[in-house]
Amino acid sequence: MKTFSIAELEQYSLIKAHTFRTWEQRFNIFKTRRRMTNIRYYTVEDLAFLLDFSLLNRFGHKVSKLAFLDKQTIREKLFELKEDPAKHQHQINQLIVCMFSLNIEDFELILDSCVSTWGIDETIEEIILPFLERIEFFSYKGRTSVEYHFTVTAL
Repeated sequence: MKTFSIAELEQYSLIKAHTFRTWEQRFNIFKTRRRMTNIRYYTVEDLAFLLDFSLLNRFGHKVSKLAFLDKQTIREKLFELKEDPAKHQHQINQLIVCMFSLNIEDFELILDSCVSTWGIDETIEEIILPFLERIEFFSYKGRTSVEYHFTVTAL
């Protein structure tokens, strides 16, 4: 099972670790898990929830209101987002979750849906390239990871 440090959550969600810890303490949005060494860790499900939560927050929803919603309601609110930048970010977030879940079928369905909705040029510019930047595909870090090979195969 893939797990993440708080620094990795920060990278993928674009939410600063300090902000995330504040949300975690003030609103109890996660059930904190700790290793035997007392270091926090997070699951793919936690990452998926944080990506959805932070996207809604970035596009106008207040954290204090979102904190009391269940995961299903938060997912439903994502489909109410009308602006293309929000929709693009949602697709990027979904690709990240598929990558870490090693779910190639959904990964390909998302890309196909993006191409049919926005065309190949906009999909490359607004979805694929930002996705690759977010996962640091163009850096030398993590070149041997399963996720790197998954992404190379899927794209």
